[in-house]
Amino acid sequence: MRGRVFKFISGILILLLTGSFSWGKILEVKVRKENFRIVPNGKIIGVLFRGTILEALESKEVKGSGKWYKVKVTGWIWGKSVLSLEEKGEKTSPSPRKEQKEKREIEITSWRWFTRGGNTYVVGIVKNNSSRVRRFLKVAAIFKNEKDEIVDTDYSYIEDIELEPGETSPFKLTIFQVNPEFKKCELKLIEEDIFR
Repeated sequence: MRGRVFKFISGILILLLTGSFSWGKILEVKVRKENFRIVPNGKIIGVLFRGTILEALESKEVKGSGKWYKVKVTGWIWGKSVLSLEEKGEKTSPSPRKEQKEKREIEITSWRWFTRGGNTYVVGIVKNNSSRVRRFLKVAAIFKNEKDEIVDTDYSYIEDIELEPGETSPFKLTIFQVNPEFKKCELKLIEEDIFR
């Protein structure tokens, strides 16, 4: 069934990670494919593939199976494969929002850069703290050497074309080389909303 390939809700996913992460951090699926479950050891609701970027909401130890992460993943599903709760006749109510200080209208909440298999990667999460939809957001990476000189730059758009108020979206930038001069990386968030 096409609609079952992926269900875009927060859920529980076991990840085999090399480092330790706490909630609010970004994770990346490192195995070829992994089941996406509604609860630890529970019903499978989809499959995530290697390279999928996730936002960790919380983690917990489950006796007998180890550490599990509750994650948020963003993506798209074909409209004809889904039915809204209103269409099913079920009542819905908006979920309560936590009040938050708006430091920046749009921000990169977490990110990291690393090398693997001859490539350099930058992965992270962008959040829309503003009260309006933001479109065509891209993240620019600036790599510098020990002398703080720019060695290379590149950019990538975040996964979602539109980012609603309060939503987050992952990004992944790939540079097809490992440069020993890369000593630090700085990020810049750019909005190219031509419809404003």
